[in-house]
Amino acid sequence: MKKVISFIIITTVLLQSFLLYGCEDGSKEQTETMLHDNYDEIYEIINSAETSEDAAAYLAEWAGSMDIKSVRDANSNIIMTSDPSPGYENADSTLFQCTIDLDNPEHTAVCASIAMYIVSESTQHGLLRVIFTSDFDSIKNISDTYLLGADNFISLDWCKKYELLVGSAGSEYYSITHNLEWESPSYTKAYEISVYIPEDIPYSDLHLHRNPITYIGDILARAKSDSILLEVAGFNGGESADTYPTAVSCTVLINQNDFSKFAKSINETKEEFDNMYADENSGYFFSFNEVEAPDKVISYEDTANLISFLYTCIDGTYLKDDAGEVIAAANVGKIRTTSGNLEIEVCAYSKSSAILAEMSSEFNTICSLCDISYSVKSGMPVWENRIETDYYSEDETLENGYATASSTLIDDLDVQMKEIIGKESRKIRTFGETACSLAARRNKKMNAVGFGVEKDEMLEQTEILINYLSALKNKNE
Repeated sequence: MKKVISFIIITTVLLQSFLLYGCEDGSKEQTETMLHDNYDEIYEIINSAETSEDAAAYLAEWAGSMDIKSVRDANSNIIMTSDPSPGYENADSTLFQCTIDLDNPEHTAVCASIAMYIVSESTQHGLLRVIFTSDFDSIKNISDTYLLGADNFISLDWCKKYELLVGSAGSEYYSITHNLEWESPSYTKAYEISVYIPEDIPYSDLHLHRNPITYIGDILARAKSDSILLEVAGFNGGESADTYPTAVSCTVLINQNDFSKFAKSINETKEEFDNMYADENSGYFFSFNEVEAPDKVISYEDTANLISFLYTCIDGTYLKDDAGEVIAAANVGKIRTTSGNLEIEVCAYSKSSAILAEMSSEFNTICSLCDISYSVKSGMPVWENRIETDYYSEDETLENGYATASSTLIDDLDVQMKEIIGKESRKIRTFGETACSLAARRNKKMNAVGFGVEKDEMLEQTEILINYLSALKNKNE
């Protein structure tokens, strides 16, 4: 591997020297050639790398060959530094980040090619750093020396060109522990309702599926609405608030006078379930079986409150924007009665801090009406860009359900985009953690965005970033 790296490094340096000798006029054709040659070489390295250490070795050797200062930390992250250009000593500093993803060599090669071009060929910039991380969340381990002093953070991990990633969801966790009252059953026949779904459903597809906990809750609510007399002897499933419950069961005792009505409802529900997942694999399963009758059941009042809570509790999509994109959602992830008490865990997450607060208020109302107490714990704070603030997670100004995304970094990049491609960026928010949200959490005064890059327009994307760096001088004069 070392011989391959050395050969590629020598070839790269010779080619870049040749191109630079003939491109003092900043020829776009020569810049594009350099970007695509870099892409091909990096793609080959990533494709043949067995570990992230192999890619890090290439990047470190390349930086040395280009006389670029670099540091390789204990986690195989590479930090390259270029001091401010003459006249840019007071310009804002910028930190670019690129994840070396061995499972996605195509996009990694695009990110790395652009980042390497910027750090080696840009001649007008403030303090400039490029961090190549071994994983997107490795930004958590980057030394404070490099991160805390940065004014601007631009991640090149985002995959859609001319999009800016400007925010990610925050979360809150609700934990219910209710002292249940138990009593002797009034009915003699017990049945278990069980729902199973696969454990490997992609996170992005969860909104397409019914939550087994609330699905069974709806069955009980319909029975109550149809005046079917029943008792609940147990309700269990799921592992935690932020994981999807894949195996849930509920034991009920039915008044025999109502059994035929209840059985009909169950059969209709099973038919609906089977039709819903007819084209899916055998991991989807709905069953209704007679079981041994228990000695105790949950009291009538507690059962009524439990059914009401599950029927009204926020679960699944809570709010979408005008384009149909999900802004906020919740997950009822766990329910237990095996301890003798009721335990329910719920996670609410939203791309807007204002909507997350609204969900919290609604959850409080539901619990109060159902005579259920709970505790709440903050999870990840919402990350959103804002102007002139020393924190990033609160904003009362909403635009289409979101806090208005605005920062000097967003505005500066939009100026250059409009100049080069004739339009401003599309602003995107995500539910998942990203390098941007992790970096913003560590340095709350730093502007952070994800800058979308794709291979077919590397030249234009590089021009936007180079021009952005060049324009920073004028902002501080």
